Amino acid sequence: MNSKYTDIKVWIAGAATNLFAVILPIQKFLMIVVVMVVIDFITGIWAAIRRKDKIRSRTMQRTTLKITVYMVALLTGHYIDVVFESIIQIVYVLAGVIVLTEFKSVLENLSDIIGYDLVEKFSSKLPPPFNSLFK
Repeated sequence: MNSKYTDIKVWIAGAATNLFAVILPIQKFLMIVVVMVVIDFITGIWAAIRRKDKIRSRTMQRTTLKITVYMVALLTGHYIDVVFESIIQIVYVLAGVIVLTEFKSVLENLSDIIGYDLVEKFSSKLPPPFNSLFK
């Protein structure tokens, strides 16, 4: 005799198992994106303090939104890769674009903190056409 609670527990366990099955293959991408967003958040606050800008909660809310949007993008890309057996791994491309975007933002924040243009210095060391990614 099954109770409603047993049925709910089984459903939740099945849903959690399926979620882990989707997330585990791309966990390294999810983690690096979260780490990069958190580093950007911390250096952004630090740069704002150096510039004597007001730190607003609306600006801080963007971090949560960015993480959510990035996670949805990576999960969607992974799902497309799995369903269509993509030759080009979309999740790799998405993660690369996201990490490069966050890396540039961190360099901009650090440039504000130290007063030296790290973005220009870094991009000048890259060969064309990669140096244009940081312009």
